[in-house]
Amino acid sequence: MEILLVDDDEGVGELAQLLLVKRGHSVKRVLTGEDCLALLDSGYHPDLILMDIFMPGKDGLQITREIKSNPRTKDIPVLLFTVMGTIDGIKEAAKKAGADGYITKPFDKSEFLSYIEKLAKLAKA
Repeated sequence: MEILLVDDDEGVGELAQLLLVKRGHSVKRVLTGEDCLALLDSGYHPDLILMDIFMPGKDGLQITREIKSNPRTKDIPVLLFTVMGTIDGIKEAAKKAGADGYITKPFDKSEFLSYIEKLAKLAKA
């Protein structure tokens, strides 16, 4: 599965990329939502987008809304993740933005990979 990882936190990004690559996934990383949109505008169409919510510039909620409102990209599953999982309203905001799922950081490695594998199976179906 081809995964686009969008996170400005180098440590989390590196860990997620390492875990995903070890599971056989291809991972492309960018640091901002704007970079994500530019890549998608260039024709890149990953099987899954894994995106942080809180980033400089446009946040993950704004980027998700843009992805889901574009006919060319609306079918790409978006999984949002953030350290702010306990803040009231974040899960609801992610759902309203069109996200297909939500994970809080720090994430449990096995739960993270299990969730990704479930999404991979859905993408193949």
